[in-house]
Amino acid sequence: MSRQSQVVFMMTYKQVRRMEKAMQHRKISTYATQTIAKMACCAVLGLAPATTLLTPTTASAQQLDDSLYNGAKARVNRSASLRSLTEAVASASCRVGAGIQTELAASQLANYRDEFTSILNGLENGSAILGMPGAEQDARALRSIQATASGWAPMNLAALSLSGGSGSAEDAASIRSAYSDMFEQTVVLAAVISGEYLGPQQLLQSDATVLNFAVRQRALAYRMARAMCELQSGAANADTRDELATTVDLFERSLVALRDGFPSAGINPPPNDAVADSLNATFEMWRSKRSIFDAALAGQSPSADAVIAAAELSIELSKSMNNSITLYLIATPGQDGVYRVPLEAYSRNELAGWLTDPAMIAAIKDQNARHAGLSEDEVIALDQQWRAEAGAGGGP
Repeated sequence: MSRQSQVVFMMTYKQVRRMEKAMQHRKISTYATQTIAKMACCAVLGLAPATTLLTPTTASAQQLDDSLYNGAKARVNRSASLRSLTEAVASASCRVGAGIQTELAASQLANYRDEFTSILNGLENGSAILGMPGAEQDARALRSIQATASGWAPMNLAALSLSGGSGSAEDAASIRSAYSDMFEQTVVLAAVISGEYLGPQQLLQSDATVLNFAVRQRALAYRMARAMCELQSGAANADTRDELATTVDLFERSLVALRDGFPSAGINPPPNDAVADSLNATFEMWRSKRSIFDAALAGQSPSADAVIAAAELSIELSKSMNNSITLYLIATPGQDGVYRVPLEAYSRNELAGWLTDPAMIAAIKDQNARHAGLSEDEVIALDQQWRAEAGAGGGP
């Protein structure tokens, strides 16, 4: 282990211990303590050695040349997303195996496995549409990506069978037995990617810390849904209820930390009102629906309806956190390619095709002909009508 790696390890270990002490306001079980330590590691492991070595100034971050853009924020975000997708796959496959909303759960499972595979491929080979222009060059990162792909392969096959309707109880059991190790591997991958892309011309330590915490919230949301399904279907083990209690508690504490800031864990307050409002909205949604878990936490077996409600909440929370992450990525200085590169790729690959689509061309010509005689006042009236309908979420 290099001297710099030792510094990284010691600093992240101390950060974890400080976070545990700060976030634990009451005694919990040994299992819960271990879980908090592991989940805290997800957020800080490998993020940075001493701040003086790696943290750039705002000015230097804002003066990046396009040629230096390497998709750092996108790579950190996407690699961390694999943790969420691992939990999402486990949650959806549990519902398929338990016969709870089978068709919908199978469709969601197919989407999760497709996204997982797409991100892995993008991390290794590059993907402009994911904000990562160019293949990975670092040997250590490549090894970690390939190790993740190797562990994902059997889960991928089982998920493919389950989502396609040809799966068996063995496929569901295979995912249930493998996802924990897969989650740990995605934690390692996220740490390696975060460590690689920290630097004076890449990514601020504070950005990486917040990204990891925010993305972790999505994993926690799916973890709660998966635990509820296991408790209902009889697939739970002795620790599942304790795990659910810990996850519910940790989700709320971490969400408050993101909303208000948590300096001792390296989490700065939201950079602007848009991010703050988004996190506030997520918190209000969470507080209004967290009672879904009350019966299970009290020792009762969840109903199928409670499992469905938990799964729906996990999706809502994931989408809401994703909105906050997107706003944060756009708000923080430097690396503007995190949204520019995907938009350019979408324009090139998708929108450009519209220009040659006969149906689109005919529709535009027809619209132009019908509106050719409009006065300026009529154009303004139509525009105001469109804005009102768009604001209301409907209209022709």
